[in-house]
Amino acid sequence: MAVAGFLEFSRGYFFTRGNTTSDAVDFEGWHATNLTGEYAYHHPDKRLSVRKLKTRIAAGELNGSVVVEKFPGPSRVNVDLDYSGIDAASLARAYAWNPKYRIFSNVTGTLNGWFEGKLKRYDFSGTADLKSYTPARVADLVPLPLDGSTEYEVSPGEARVANADVRFYSTTVKADGLIHETKSDLKLAMRSSDLRNLAFLYSGANGSGSFDGILSGPAARPVLEGEFTLQNHLYREWKIQNATGSARLDTQTENVDLRNVHVSQGESQVVINGRAHLDGSAVDLRVQSNRVTGPDLAVFINRKVEGIFSGNVHITALTPVRLEGEVSVNDLWFDGRLIGDTRGHVRYFDPVVELDQLSVRQGEATLTGNGLFNRATDTVKFSTHLASADLHRFASLGLPGSLGGTIRQADFRGDGTRIRPNIRGEAILQNLSFYDEVFPQARVEVSSTGSKLDLSLDAARNLSLTAQVDTAGAGYPFTARANFTMYPLARIAGLSEGTILATGNAILSGLVTDSKRIRGDGSIESAEARLKQRTLRTTKPFTFDFNSERLTLTGVTLTGESTQVSLAGTIGFAAAAPLNLDVSGRLDLAFIAAAYPEWISSGGMNVEGRIGGTVQNPDLRGLAHLANASFGRRGLFTSLSNLNGDLFFDQDRVTLSNIQGLMGGGNVRAQGAALLQHGSVQAMNIRIEADDVRLRPSYPEGLRTVVDGTLILRGAWEAPVLEGNLQIQNLAYRSSFEEFLTLLTERNVSAESSPLGRLRLSVHVEGSRNITIQNQLADVEARVDVDVKGTVESPSLTGHIEASGGTLLFQGNRYRVNRGNIDFVDPLRIEPVVDVQAETEVRDYRVILAISGRGDQLHLDLRSDPPLPELEIVSLIAGGRTREEYASRPGTSVPTSEQLFQSGATSILFDLLRQRVGGRIFGLNNVRLEPFLVGAESNPGARITLSEQVTKDLSISYSQDLASNRQQIILIEYFVSRNTSILASRDELGNFGLDIRRRARF
Repeated sequence: MAVAGFLEFSRGYFFTRGNTTSDAVDFEGWHATNLTGEYAYHHPDKRLSVRKLKTRIAAGELNGSVVVEKFPGPSRVNVDLDYSGIDAASLARAYAWNPKYRIFSNVTGTLNGWFEGKLKRYDFSGTADLKSYTPARVADLVPLPLDGSTEYEVSPGEARVANADVRFYSTTVKADGLIHETKSDLKLAMRSSDLRNLAFLYSGANGSGSFDGILSGPAARPVLEGEFTLQNHLYREWKIQNATGSARLDTQTENVDLRNVHVSQGESQVVINGRAHLDGSAVDLRVQSNRVTGPDLAVFINRKVEGIFSGNVHITALTPVRLEGEVSVNDLWFDGRLIGDTRGHVRYFDPVVELDQLSVRQGEATLTGNGLFNRATDTVKFSTHLASADLHRFASLGLPGSLGGTIRQADFRGDGTRIRPNIRGEAILQNLSFYDEVFPQARVEVSSTGSKLDLSLDAARNLSLTAQVDTAGAGYPFTARANFTMYPLARIAGLSEGTILATGNAILSGLVTDSKRIRGDGSIESAEARLKQRTLRTTKPFTFDFNSERLTLTGVTLTGESTQVSLAGTIGFAAAAPLNLDVSGRLDLAFIAAAYPEWISSGGMNVEGRIGGTVQNPDLRGLAHLANASFGRRGLFTSLSNLNGDLFFDQDRVTLSNIQGLMGGGNVRAQGAALLQHGSVQAMNIRIEADDVRLRPSYPEGLRTVVDGTLILRGAWEAPVLEGNLQIQNLAYRSSFEEFLTLLTERNVSAESSPLGRLRLSVHVEGSRNITIQNQLADVEARVDVDVKGTVESPSLTGHIEASGGTLLFQGNRYRVNRGNIDFVDPLRIEPVVDVQAETEVRDYRVILAISGRGDQLHLDLRSDPPLPELEIVSLIAGGRTREEYASRPGTSVPTSEQLFQSGATSILFDLLRQRVGGRIFGLNNVRLEPFLVGAESNPGARITLSEQVTKDLSISYSQDLASNRQQIILIEYFVSRNTSILASRDELGNFGLDIRRRARF
């Protein structure tokens, strides 16, 4: 040290002042360097003061003044300093807390106060700005690199801060208050995005959060009390997404008191109150919630669970778990299985789970009861009541889909282990089904020992069954014995109509979950099958055995009306299953109609043969003889009767030999062969010969025909072809002329689908004699030469129909057919081209009527000789007069041509109406009303004409003018031949006449 100054002294007193410099100064354990300043020392006051002090200490700089009282000796040092860059870690012996929590920051600020000795006593105040630095790692030290600022007051064992705003890594702290070794009282506002910064206070700190409250007690192990938030905090294996509430954390005891802490997890929220140790060793918590979702809960219990939970639970331990409370769940799913709406009291003292007052509802199904499960020993104990439960709801528990029905009510009790429970109870089931067999009501008694489940089923008064199921075996192996009395077997036999009742017993075994593994055997004491009014009965007991592919019968004899059949062998179920069945006896063919209602059948068939091969490709060998058989199908207009002949079966070939019968009063013969492949008829080649067969189809009505011919039926049953020739021996069509025209012009002849609609046609039809169209309006002879193609559902027609003579009756006049041709030229459909011409004589005129056109576009042409306007021709053929005839009568007004046409058209329209209803009302063939004629006294009037065709050649007509009681006309005409007739008449003037008419063409 160097000193420069002056000195004053006297006895007992001296004073010095000057400047001092020193490279290093050690004072009370503090080491300073590069010290400069102005000093003054007074004695005997022993007071040393230094002004304008500058020095480096603790890696920083000090500026200011220092006063040392009673120097030398025990001194008090008063300081008023500004400092910068002071290493706070070097001031550890001045901390008011455990110096292992070391502040690694450079501090700049002010320092005012005093100290004595080596800071044994001191009292400082000032400000400090902190800037952290990265320290070297030192064992047993907790580094606190701080940034920020604060106002402070420091004395031994305590520090008081004000307006402190400090950042510690990602944690910020604002504080005001006292930090004391034993009685801190510090108000804190903390925010942290990474609570691991505070691991020195609590080793399990993680996540992010905030705290607003008070830090009290020892500074090293304080008590924190206030409001907090916590996000993404990992506690053991559980992650808490969000928690807010009030807490009191004693870091000394590591106990936390929670008040109204709201914990949010996904869509769930719970409220927690109570106390817990931070390590979970001691817990006393009350957890309440109105909504906890299953997926949010699943992360805590490591099980797949869904639903909405609510309840109030008291937790007293976490390791092991101890909790108890009331819990309810809406739409609970557990491990992928639907449980339903669940309520109950839960007591879980790990590893034991107890459920009391349990109530579960799933749709209409309900379950109530109690249960206990020990997770450690896998033991269970339960008592349940079940009602209105569909068995398919238990499919997820392993119950096979082959079992169906509804548990109306059931009571079960059980104990043992989860894998080998001992169950006792009984159930009443409705519509119990096993595969296709249904029992309307069944009573089941259940008992089990280990994996063996014993069942006793009372399904009806006529069926009882006992079974044992091995629940531990794959697929649930079972054995069963059934006794049945007059039990219905129609569904098992695949019979859609009728009944089969049997009495006997059977022993079965297999897998509940696999119908293909089921097999059995037994005996039938008696059986009865009924189809419609037909009944078959067994004559003696017989035995059977079966599996999923075949049924073997031994010694079966069936009898019934006109039937006695013996069966023995194997019947296959699957397509590739082998067949080996012997059949012999007589079968009443009425059973075909009973089994297939669309058919009509009678007569008998004698059978002797064997069925081999497989179901898909059977090998048929033997003979079937038809005796007076009859076959018909509903909807067809004809049938076969008195059918006799043989069918020979040789592997896949069926040969028809000498099949003869009657159809429509004529003879029908058939012979040929067909192949049976894949369960259907293939490659048919059957020749059918018909003699004098009468056909009366329902459409068109009135058509009657007698045909001869030869037809060939060939091809497969799915696409058959009928070809050949038919000769019409006689054909009569007795219907109205309009309906005949409609028949020819109708686009779709088939009004409804035919059972043989897919039959393809290639048939030539011809006829040259005895073909007539005859009704009240026509008597025409024709010749036919046509080809029928297409299918029955969509036929086509080509060829020619020609009228060779005849007459048409129109408006009371006979028209002689001069020309009549109908041609069919469209190969894809039926569309006629019509060309018909007929003529008649009306008084002194020859009237010619021509009908021509295609399809439904027919045209009517009228002309006369001598020529008349077409309007007057309409009046003439309607029974009126021409304008010349009216003009030749004195005193009579002459109507216009339009008036004559209106009068004639009205008469024709009325004649059409008469054809529909006149005959029914008047009982006559012809009733005509002729309006708008010129009547008596030249007044407009109307005339009624009544006519009757007495015989084919004799007709009588009576006509009366409705405007007077005169002008009565009577005509009686008799045709001696087609062109000669005798006409007797009385005209409107009362004159009588007799005419002989001869028609000839020149």
